[in-house]
Amino acid sequence: MKALLIVVSLFLWLSAAASSDPKQLMSPDGNLIFQFHLDNSGKPSYSVSFKKTEVISESVLGLRDWSQGFTENQISFSAKDEYWEPVYGERSRVRDHYNGMIVSLLKGNNPRQEMQLEVRAYNEGVAFRYFFPEHPEGGRDVGIIADLTEFTFPGETHAWFTPRAQARYTLLPLAGWPGECDRPLALQLAGGTYVCLAEAEMVDFSRTKFILSAEKDNTVACSMYDRVDLTTPFGTPWRVIMVADEPGELLENNDIILNL
Repeated sequence: MKALLIVVSLFLWLSAAASSDPKQLMSPDGNLIFQFHLDNSGKPSYSVSFKKTEVISESVLGLRDWSQGFTENQISFSAKDEYWEPVYGERSRVRDHYNGMIVSLLKGNNPRQEMQLEVRAYNEGVAFRYFFPEHPEGGRDVGIIADLTEFTFPGETHAWFTPRAQARYTLLPLAGWPGECDRPLALQLAGGTYVCLAEAEMVDFSRTKFILSAEKDNTVACSMYDRVDLTTPFGTPWRVIMVADEPGELLENNDIILNL
């Protein structure tokens, strides 16, 4: 009986460890690392590091009604390194170079309630979105009331706040914002690293701005203008996190937006 209890305890411990084991995706140059986490209650989260320094600590992932109770269905990895020619712009050729990861999550372990987290890690930053595939038995309607994605930064991070396009920018700490902040949002970390939060491929979706979390310090959250009702298959806009040593490099990193 004692031996049986030891075996059962070991099995439970391994199950718990496996459920909290982060999945890691690294940029081609190895400087950026995106880690996916799924805790024992099925809540997904992520973190991002740049040159072995944490840029975004463990932060919430998910949408309203799609934020917990998940089980991991499967995970796949990919890589791409191709060039394409834009119709206009400063470059005659654009390089699309990234490592990719797709995490399939089942809500309530139900195959018809699947949400995928699609992640791409570029040398210039990371991007992720939520994708709802069509089930073989047919599509389904999905209503998105709120984007619960958060970005938790180290202490003493400051952001260049602006309430709307073409308005004045003000350098503010991640506290006491006068309202919503427009996108893109540039941030300066205490250690000298620069980050830009942006959005890409917003098609048939609601405008999303940035606000401060009312519950967590140093945390930027999303604010959707209105709900969205769509039929599978569809994907949400990409949430883009560009990272650089110098602010000017953020302007050079906009190839990420073009490639998404």
